[in-house]
Amino acid sequence: MALYETTSEQNIQSRFRFRHANEIKLIQKQYPLSPTQFDALFLIYFKLWEQHQNPSNYILRSQFSDVLYKCFNMPDDFLADQIQMALDKGASTNVALKTWMKAMYIFLKGTLDQKMEYCFAVYDAAGKGILDRAQIIKLLKNCFIKKDDEDGDEGLNEFADVIIKKMDIDLDGAISFADYSESVRREPLLLEFLGQCIPERESIAAFLVTFSRP
Repeated sequence: MALYETTSEQNIQSRFRFRHANEIKLIQKQYPLSPTQFDALFLIYFKLWEQHQNPSNYILRSQFSDVLYKCFNMPDDFLADQIQMALDKGASTNVALKTWMKAMYIFLKGTLDQKMEYCFAVYDAAGKGILDRAQIIKLLKNCFIKKDDEDGDEGLNEFADVIIKKMDIDLDGAISFADYSESVRREPLLLEFLGQCIPERESIAAFLVTFSRP
């Protein structure tokens, strides 16, 4: 994606930024990126919007999925949908600037607490506040089985039981956020135990290089 601009493009971008002025103020307070990072991420968002010039002034959900795949090597379409719903608190055909900046902030600078809240929301797409056995099996199946496989299903049932036994700290038969966060603090590798929600460090570093300035 070329990030250089002609004078005409600069004018279009200025108008685009003006239309998002109030949103930008709120984003800058909530997600304290450096000015260089914010401007670069805004420019990428603008360039994505410019490809289609969506009347809503937001980028398309499919474009956000492309960024996850092409820039962050996260090709799972199912989890891409879950990620968008977690960030936006519901399904939408568009991805707002605030959603874009929230995702990039979590990926690039998020604390463990912020990453835990985000990952759990991705897994808990229905917003029930718990991960019950059925949801755990559904997510495990997406991770490991790409077609009907009865033997695989049996293995996933057993794996789900192991996970619940390990992470269900209050012994209520499901994994709450409290169960999950305590488990992750004990064993950080459990952060993404039901599928990748955050890019690998190498992908994040490569993405940062695309707009870092000396």
